[in-house]
Amino acid sequence: MYALATDSLIFYKISQEIDGFKLRIWEKKNQSSQADGYLYIVNYQATSIAATRQLLADYLASNGRGLPRNDNPLPWKGKVRLLPHATWVLETGSE
Repeated sequence: MYALATDSLIFYKISQEIDGFKLRIWEKKNQSSQADGYLYIVNYQATSIAATRQLLADYLASNGRGLPRNDNPLPWKGKVRLLPHATWVLETGSE
């Protein structure tokens, strides 16, 4: 069974630490309930806010979602809806 678009949310939080910035990214097991836990949580460290935002942009791009191209920076905490199956590649044979 394929995942539905409503099941494809990535949550993130940027926080300032003593030695730089931390980016935490996670996906919940069940989007409708917080009690069910997480599919995964990853933490990244960076020395600048620009590097932290670039880590987030790269992570989202590798999971099928690009960031909007404008001058408004992302909030320090939020969620991003991913396109279902966006990283699947259709290969066609040339034979």
